[in-house]
Amino acid sequence: MSALITDISVLRPEHRHALQLHLLSLSADDRYQRFGATLGDAALIQWVRDMAWSRSCWYGAWAGADAGLVGVLQLIPLNAKGVWEMALTVRPAARRSGVGSAMFATLMQDISSYPIRELVCHNGHPAVRRMAEVLKLAMCCQPQAPRIRINLTTVTHSGAVDICHRR
Repeated sequence: MSALITDISVLRPEHRHALQLHLLSLSADDRYQRFGATLGDAALIQWVRDMAWSRSCWYGAWAGADAGLVGVLQLIPLNAKGVWEMALTVRPAARRSGVGSAMFATLMQDISSYPIRELVCHNGHPAVRRMAEVLKLAMCCQPQAPRIRINLTTVTHSGAVDICHRR
């Protein structure tokens, strides 16, 4: 686990304020990557306030009581049975330190708790692809959204495989 992280835990409604502060710390580009739109502060605050916690599963990476959340991973069930969207954000100052990888690895340890057979990442961020490679997960990368599909029913032993583009 990253030296920055003191704990990774499931977020609950009582963590709403910490989540809001984390998301407000993101730049316009980061917000676009996360939401597919550049949400202003007021829209982001409203999104957090109106969010239905029971529709998602949240993990938070904490860096001590004073530092708050340095990373957040959200799982959202989609209409297709067993397909869930994964959205992951890491505070800019904590990037490239293993925070995202630690949250993803924690999710993979807990994955049997959820009816998930596939994760999709709409924006296809290279960091998510790299995490899937490190965890040796089969994935499909494509130019249109969702740009990354991670098959959780197939774990490779020799490294990640792009199952859409095998030759």
